[in-house]
Amino acid sequence: MGDDDTASKWQTGRLVKTFSGHVRRISSISVSEDAKYLYTGSVDGTARRWDAKDGTCLMVYENNGFSVTCIHNSGKFLYTGGASFNNTIRKWDVKFGKELGTIEKSQGHRSGITALRTDEENLYSGSWDGTVRSWRIQDCSHVNTYEGHQAGSQIKALSVLNNLVATGSTDKTSRIFDKTTTECKFVIECDFGICGVLLVADSVFVGTKDAKGYKYSTLTGKKELELKEPAECFTDLGPDHPSSGFKEICVSHLNGGCIAAANRHAAHMWDIKTGEYLDSIFEADNVDVNALCLAQAVDEGVGGRSYAFTGLDDNTAHVYTISEPVYTTPDAPVVSRSAAEKASNGTTPGGTQPQSSCCVVS
Repeated sequence: MGDDDTASKWQTGRLVKTFSGHVRRISSISVSEDAKYLYTGSVDGTARRWDAKDGTCLMVYENNGFSVTCIHNSGKFLYTGGASFNNTIRKWDVKFGKELGTIEKSQGHRSGITALRTDEENLYSGSWDGTVRSWRIQDCSHVNTYEGHQAGSQIKALSVLNNLVATGSTDKTSRIFDKTTTECKFVIECDFGICGVLLVADSVFVGTKDAKGYKYSTLTGKKELELKEPAECFTDLGPDHPSSGFKEICVSHLNGGCIAAANRHAAHMWDIKTGEYLDSIFEADNVDVNALCLAQAVDEGVGGRSYAFTGLDDNTAHVYTISEPVYTTPDAPVVSRSAAEKASNGTTPGGTQPQSSCCVVS
């Protein structure tokens, strides 16, 4: 980024690559720690591993013909979750495509899997049955169950960080749990269902079905800021439509980076510190963004080049470049992608998704 004027502005939206190969819509995406590989899950019953640079499909993971509803990469492992009629979690070797373990319906969730996250020891799964469960990465054995959402509600979003687990539910609440004791520390109540959550430092970002975004303190439960509403946030179909709301909340990096959320056929971005609206990446008018993930370019410091990956209703995925302002203040430490990812997700390298279904996404 050359002159001072360029360095002070955000530049987004340059389409770099399209990933084609799925025959039905992409439901979820995840990105490797080094941003070299994209992972996609689809309702066509497969997950795929792609070369993020040239778009080549490197591996297909067959889910026995059942829809893949969510996907999460953590280092050498890939995790996939199935729909309600096959609510099975599968663990894969990412390089060779070998299935290493399964968590069946009889072992835990009573309905489909909606979100997957990891930390250093455990895998966390959210479900349409309204609960979150944790499982040992080593042997897929059950560890804990996080309960408390209203009967009949569904988990729509999940984030894991340090000793906290955050959930978003159709019962219009986000719950912050102690990871170890499973105690619910506090409840965030909203006017509409919650479809996106992201734990960052001592805060949690929440996205609702009426396309509103908020930041709350995880120490006090108090609201810290509201994300500024984009000019076009596409609520014309109403908050009950599956495409409505700020979902798949993710972060580029923690020092001066951006928060992003998907909403219908756009990915919106805000300044992580101020909540000011920055820009939007728009897909075609009739194509919904089902999944979103941000990844910082390898070895970039504070500010620089990042990528936005989108998973779409038209069976494809896209990657866009994001050029961020370069932050040169003396007290702003340089944070590598792996460090930012660990801080934001509490995962081992490769675990995105604060949350992502996102990529450094939770």
